[in-house]
Amino acid sequence: MCIRDRTYDDIQKNNFPRMTDYSSYNSSQLKELLYDILGRKQVNKVIPDRLRNYVFTLDNFLKMLLILMRIRANIPVVLMGETGCGKTCLVEYLSDIILEQECRIFNIHAGMTYQEFRSKLLPIIEDANTK
Repeated sequence: MCIRDRTYDDIQKNNFPRMTDYSSYNSSQLKELLYDILGRKQVNKVIPDRLRNYVFTLDNFLKMLLILMRIRANIPVVLMGETGCGKTCLVEYLSDIILEQECRIFNIHAGMTYQEFRSKLLPIIEDANTK
């Protein structure tokens, strides 16, 4: 018997609930689950052209959950990745479609000065604090 089988047997003996295997969920089921977790009703919102081809995968579902957990804990979220890997689309989809909130993209690059950073970020913070 391998360790994995022994661990599974221990879990069953102690009546631990078995974790759900979300890999079998399709896109619609994952969206419905995300709305349930958020306590929101899913609405048939018109999806903007820029997000029409967005594929809601298990990977994207998990990333959205992790982003939401950090936001709720008031922990900053930094997304890093190669150009074109889907960072902006993921956040826009989460914000615009799931949360129905305005999404503002703030790109930071190595040549940005403190003054540029501050001048772009302060209005966003002020606007967020008034809502």
